[in-house]
Amino acid sequence: MTRAQGEWVTDYIRYHVLIRVFDGDAHTWLEVLERQARASSAEAAFVEWIQNRLTSDPDLLGALKNLVDTSGLWPAQEKHS
Repeated sequence: MTRAQGEWVTDYIRYHVLIRVFDGDAHTWLEVLERQARASSAEAAFVEWIQNRLTSDPDLLGALKNLVDTSGLWPAQEKHS
């Protein structure tokens, strides 16, 4: 799947969701979308695309975590013990 021009902003936000909400677990995100009957949504297409990318590029998840952590857009929550 080729990412359409202009989708980079949406994908940028989706990277944050992948890391902050799903802790990098694209499979869990896809399961949530399937339970919500959104398996054919744009989000699901993104998750399937990113799953394929993560499979072929094992360093990608670390790079995405770094991108999200350094962006300042969605700071990580401090973990309280």
